[in-house]
Amino acid sequence: MKYICTVVVFFFVCLTVGSLIWVNKAMASINEEPMHPYKMQVDSFYTPIKSLNRYVTEKLDTVKSNFLENMRLATEQNDQLYTLNVTYDTYETDKYLSFVFYIEIYTGGAHPNLEIWTVVWDKTNELIVTNESFTKEFLEKVSEKVRADLLMNPKITSITWLFEGTKPVMENFKSFVYTNDGILFFFSPYQVAPYSSGLFDAYVDNLQ
Repeated sequence: MKYICTVVVFFFVCLTVGSLIWVNKAMASINEEPMHPYKMQVDSFYTPIKSLNRYVTEKLDTVKSNFLENMRLATEQNDQLYTLNVTYDTYETDKYLSFVFYIEIYTGGAHPNLEIWTVVWDKTNELIVTNESFTKEFLEKVSEKVRADLLMNPKITSITWLFEGTKPVMENFKSFVYTNDGILFFFSPYQVAPYSSGLFDAYVDNLQ
């Protein structure tokens, strides 16, 4: 008697210069509770760097826990399907390994809420890099360059809105990754334009 065991395995492998990132995409879980139906779809994350894995996993676990707790406490639109969807992109240079996460949460209302969260890993010093290293002078140069770039975008409908969201303060430039073309900054909905205008990003040279 022959036993045939068929195993279907899907591996999504992202190979980047200097490192190997394994990504198992679109792992989804669906729950249909009588009053609170919901769906969570979160891209799983793995690299050969244990401390980086732990840092990202803790953040994503917190996002999922908060989503479930907020859904549990919701008192309106109890028959509405609540959703959490997390995807990400990877960028790599000789020195940095960067990720940008798109965290989309829908708990009723006109549209989902979208948070941009970025993680930058310094491969040389083996640590997480944040914008705390940005000086006041650097932020002023970045602000000037980003404004000049975004002013050319036809989706920018309010100069006042744009200038407020690109003031040279750390909060406005917390979402960024390093690329071979420079630093890429991301701007979430409502930061520089209405939600309907979508997401914005802008490159600047590494001025530091």
